[in-house]
Amino acid sequence: MRYTFRKNERLCSKKLIEQLFSSGKSFLTYPVKVTYWLQDNPSSPPAQVLILVSRKRFRKAFRRNRIKRLLREAYRLEKHQFYNYLNNVQKNCLIAISYVADNELSLDEIRKSIQTSLQKICDNDASKNSMA
Repeated sequence: MRYTFRKNERLCSKKLIEQLFSSGKSFLTYPVKVTYWLQDNPSSPPAQVLILVSRKRFRKAFRRNRIKRLLREAYRLEKHQFYNYLNNVQKNCLIAISYVADNELSLDEIRKSIQTSLQKICDNDASKNSMA
C-alpha cells in the first residue's frame, strides 16, 4: 500500500470550503479542531482535506509551515482506514483540520489526534446511519 497525499486530495475550491464551514459539523480533539461534511455522492478521492494554522498563534511563517507539514504527514499516515470506511459506505467527505494548540507538538501527538478524529467521524456517521 502506498501512503501518498496527492494534489487532488487537497481542498482548494472556495465554493466547497464555504459549504463545509456553513453546513459541516465540528469537534475538538486537542491539538486539532476538525470540521467535516459527509456527502452521499462518492467521488475520487473519497476525502478532501484543508489544513489551517492560525497566523495569530504563530507569527513566524516557518513555524506555521512546519506545523502544516506535520499535520499533512499525520493525515497521510492515518487516512487509509478512513478511506476504506468511506468507500464501503459510498460517501465523500470534506475535512478542515485546524491546529489550535499554542505551541508546536510532536508528530506522534498530532498523529494520535488525527487518528482519533478520523475514527470519530466514522463513528458519528455509523451511529447516525444505525438510527435512521
